[in-house]
Amino acid sequence: MRLVCFGDIHMAFQAIERLGPSLHEADWVILTGDLTHFGDAWGGMSSSMVSRARKRLAREAGR
Repeated sequence: MRLVCFGDIHMAFQAIERLGPSLHEADWVILTGDLTHFGDAWGGMSSSMVSRARKRLAREAGR
């Protein structure tokens, strides 16, 4: 099983885009929070970028 885990990107969504090849090879993607400097981005860019890779997604909001 291949996992891709990341967090603490604080609005650097280009970092998720650079994971593209790894996201496509992964069985699961795990987001560990702190994706923005404020509020909740789960319904926004982070989840949609991962969902484009059609992967199982586990996520935690905040710390």
